[in-house]
Amino acid sequence: MIDRLSAALERAGVELSTQELLDVLWLAVRTGGAPAGTGEPPAGPAPAATARPPRPPADAAEPEPPAGSEAADPARPADPGLYAPGPRPPRGGRTAVTVQVRGVRALTRAHRLGRALRPLRQWSPSPRLVRLDESASADRIAETGLPDVVLRPEREHRLSLTLIVDDGPSMVLWRQLAAELRAILERLGAFRQLRILGLDTGDAAAPVLRARPFAPAAPRRTPGSVVGQEGRTVVLVLSDGVGPAWRSGAVQRWLARWARRVPVAVVQPLPPRMWPAPAMAAERLLLAAERPVAANRCLTIHHPLLPSGLLAPYEGVPVPLLELAEEQLAAWAGLAAGDRGSAALPVLLLPAHPPPPVPVPDPPHRAPGERLRHFRESASPEGQRLAGRLAAVHPLTLPVMRLIHHAGRQDPGGADRFHPAQLAEVFLGGLLRRAEGAGGTYEFQPGVADLLLDTVRTDEALGTVELVTAYLTRRRGDGPEFRARVHGPGGTAVTDDARPFAAASPQLLYRLSLGDGGGSGRGDPADAGTPSPVPGEPVLSHASLWVRPPLTELARRIVRDPSVPGAVREQAARMADAAGDREEVYGWDGVHAVQELAVRLVDTDLTGYAGELRRVIGTLLPELTGDDLETRNLRGHLALALNRLGDHDQAEHHLREVVAVSVRVHGPEHRYTLYARGHLAGLLSAAGRLEAAEAERRELLEVYLRRPEFDVVAVGESRSRLAQVLQQRERHQEALDEYRRAHHDCLAALGPDHPETLGALWWVGHGLERARRYPEAEEAYRELLDAWTRTAGPDQEDALMARAGLVRVLMGDRRYARAEPELRELVAAAETRYGPRDPRTLDAREDLAVALRDLDRPDDALAVTTSLVPAATRVFGTAHPVALRMRYVHATVLNALERYSEAETECLGILAEELRLGRPEGAVLTTRLELARAVRGQERLAEAEEGYREVARARARLLGEEHDSTLAARHGWAQTLGMLGRHEEAEAELRRVLEARRRVLGADHPDTSSTRAQLVWTLLDQERFTEAEAEQRALTAERAARDGDDAPRTLSSRHNLGYLLNRMGRYAEAEQVNRRAWRDRRRVLGADNPLTLGTWHNLAFSLDHLGRLAEAEAEYAAVLEARGRVLGPHHRNTEVTRGLLEDLRRRIRLSEE
Repeated sequence: MIDRLSAALERAGVELSTQELLDVLWLAVRTGGAPAGTGEPPAGPAPAATARPPRPPADAAEPEPPAGSEAADPARPADPGLYAPGPRPPRGGRTAVTVQVRGVRALTRAHRLGRALRPLRQWSPSPRLVRLDESASADRIAETGLPDVVLRPEREHRLSLTLIVDDGPSMVLWRQLAAELRAILERLGAFRQLRILGLDTGDAAAPVLRARPFAPAAPRRTPGSVVGQEGRTVVLVLSDGVGPAWRSGAVQRWLARWARRVPVAVVQPLPPRMWPAPAMAAERLLLAAERPVAANRCLTIHHPLLPSGLLAPYEGVPVPLLELAEEQLAAWAGLAAGDRGSAALPVLLLPAHPPPPVPVPDPPHRAPGERLRHFRESASPEGQRLAGRLAAVHPLTLPVMRLIHHAGRQDPGGADRFHPAQLAEVFLGGLLRRAEGAGGTYEFQPGVADLLLDTVRTDEALGTVELVTAYLTRRRGDGPEFRARVHGPGGTAVTDDARPFAAASPQLLYRLSLGDGGGSGRGDPADAGTPSPVPGEPVLSHASLWVRPPLTELARRIVRDPSVPGAVREQAARMADAAGDREEVYGWDGVHAVQELAVRLVDTDLTGYAGELRRVIGTLLPELTGDDLETRNLRGHLALALNRLGDHDQAEHHLREVVAVSVRVHGPEHRYTLYARGHLAGLLSAAGRLEAAEAERRELLEVYLRRPEFDVVAVGESRSRLAQVLQQRERHQEALDEYRRAHHDCLAALGPDHPETLGALWWVGHGLERARRYPEAEEAYRELLDAWTRTAGPDQEDALMARAGLVRVLMGDRRYARAEPELRELVAAAETRYGPRDPRTLDAREDLAVALRDLDRPDDALAVTTSLVPAATRVFGTAHPVALRMRYVHATVLNALERYSEAETECLGILAEELRLGRPEGAVLTTRLELARAVRGQERLAEAEEGYREVARARARLLGEEHDSTLAARHGWAQTLGMLGRHEEAEAELRRVLEARRRVLGADHPDTSSTRAQLVWTLLDQERFTEAEAEQRALTAERAARDGDDAPRTLSSRHNLGYLLNRMGRYAEAEQVNRRAWRDRRRVLGADNPLTLGTWHNLAFSLDHLGRLAEAEAEYAAVLEARGRVLGPHHRNTEVTRGLLEDLRRRIRLSEE
């Protein structure tokens, strides 16, 4: 028995010796209650409010109602309801007793916020307190012989902090959050003094500062008392900015006054899209401090993207406006403490001398329908869903509203979509008012609740009670308690029109110390462990207690290993940091990070750690056999991680078991079952089992479609998931059809600007992009970019996603000139939002390098890749696919610069790494193709021809004869054949490739155009000048019409036409074409671009053969100087120009003689 108990404790992370365990058990007997089974309570009286009444025997007869009693009202639930406290009815009503219900916290990850503020924990010598330095005193006495002591100043905290809490009317919603933020600051232990003041913003003209928040009778304080000793005081203001004093500008006057002397920041509990304008019209700016604890007026202000000097200097006093998020708090704390030189933050720019407050008009009166319409125009889908659930409850208090909101996290995907601001949307949306006669009680405005209940899904409204009941029964935690009422004999009452927020089931009553646990016959819940959440559902297992320790221990070892790439350590740190995070329903929150850690370990070829993670998961999974939600959640996520580690069969087995348990416990169409099946379909996709994945996705879609209540969001998401599988199977038109159906449904049900509709439109753009219907995809992405920029701002994630999609379309369509400005904006915004090391930022920089390369600006591209490759290697390691891909782009840039030897070295290094890692054959062939190009550039033509030919044949076998990658290899092979003098073979292959590209890609596709251009060169090599000229002129006109006169391909085509005319001896025409091409290239690419110099050389050649020798000599000399400077004196192009110039000068001398 002792061995089994020791093993169980070890799995939970508790290590005790046998003697220590015996001591614990002895103490438990001595200090605990009566032994189980005695039937006697512990010695001493127990308080009536907390004692659990004894349970009747399992076989006791159920009491019968007294004769003549009325039957229960069939409209009421079988279980008594749990009600929010409200005003006592004047007469009648139902009797009730008051109970204490465990609420929820406003800040779910307080420890992370505290960690973000640690830079403010600074020390300085105390000016008053000293301590005896015993060692130094002993040394001094020994040296001097005098009884002299050495005193050192004590260390004390350097900074004091004043937290000012806005306690205006709207801030009652954030009262609990304010208390929890205060507790974080107190636990941080970083300040000499922590003062908490209240700021009443209810009066537009005269805000009031008090000694305590939410205490109208507290003594007043003057604004000047906020600022303590300069250089040792910081001020935080917690406010939603909604109060009248914000709208009038009165609070801003105080902020500007404080910010002239000390660091000040405003903490905003709402997300940026809800910040009230113009009171909190913030702009993201780069703030820099030259010294620690600098007042805001001493901060320098720059635009985060544009260079200094480009814009006029910013005027006003900057005040950072912070979300309650770890990243922003850490950035501000580092800036204020002097730990970092600068930080990009949302900033309020306040006039140094603000104008006097302005009158604030009263809000307009709105009819119920207008109130609801106004709310829906601005609220998120989750906020609207929450409003419908709240409408099913009456009366309402803030703890009850918060509880209902948190209970919604049980919905599939609810935890991911949860945000505290969704309750604020309802609370501040004009739908609620204070109920008369009961402080702290709220109700919907007249008529609004009925409208909400008419328009929300019936199961959403009626399911509120069930959802909250299950949540209360399952949850564990230390949230603040609040009072509620439950129907039963007691001294209080609830009104007849009251609607409960939870059903007082036997299990819940037992937890509230008011029932016997439901008489299930299983024995006392105290003996059985955790009570069942709802009747018939399995008990909670608390499996997280023994699942978490081995995984977090491995994550911490990875974090401590300096040889591990940054991206892997960052993901491991997320997992380790979540060691204490627990979802009250699903258990350990950090299990969500395990799958991504597995992905990064495999991608970076960290086989040791990947194998260890696989062994840990393999040990844990067989033990996760319980039927409760926590066990199923852990088992499912670990199965997903195991799948990423390559053990597809075992992963699929465990996830199918999770689905089977959910079917047995909840039913085949319960939301938990459907959620698990969605994960199963994702596992099958990731494992490459696409046929099974498609079948699973289709079955899920059919389930959602046949439901009586049409859930447009669930159906749309199901269609999008099915479309992604179809794309994996290269069935792009079918995928696009599904995306369009999802968008059509959202558009009809929710309107064009609804976030779900815009999300569905993004998938339509993605489908068009994958189908290579670039003009339509561009239109969709531009529409999205406009909508999301307008509603969320250009730097928000949705807008960045739309811009990234637009960039991909322009790049795919070879419209690099149009892509470049979008790319530069995307890079700058991604660096600001995600940071320079984030994979999304690195991807944008890679695309910029590709665009610059294909814009014939390889020098600019090289400047990007030179810093990009080391950054990607630091983040991902040398073996990660992203790092290898960016090395490949660097090699293509070296080839474009004609630095063929360096490109070859880079390609060989990539190829060796890919072969060692067993990378897919397609990736290896791509590297081999670029290697062949580097070899050809060094004039090893036979070797290059063999390389191109082998890649073309391998791609034909792997992808098909007419796949665009195969055609690219065949194009390169034909080009090499021409360079070998095998012109007839080259022409035949080029014509086959041209025909295939016209058929597959279209006649005006850039790749088709490239093959036509190469065909011109082949005709020219065979001196078929008439055919070559006709084809070249047509190609130049078509490129100009499609891409514009200044597009790189148009400029290249015009250059080639000038060269062709030179070859044909039509020098007068050639001079005109070459001069125009040179001027255009000089303007577009720059005077020193190697391509510009090539056209300039051709112009000099035309002048030479026109007999205009003096002009030709001057041009040749200028080209020679530029080529020697740019390409080097021994470059082959420099040597060609030098040879022609020397020959010209020799002919001039001969003519003069």
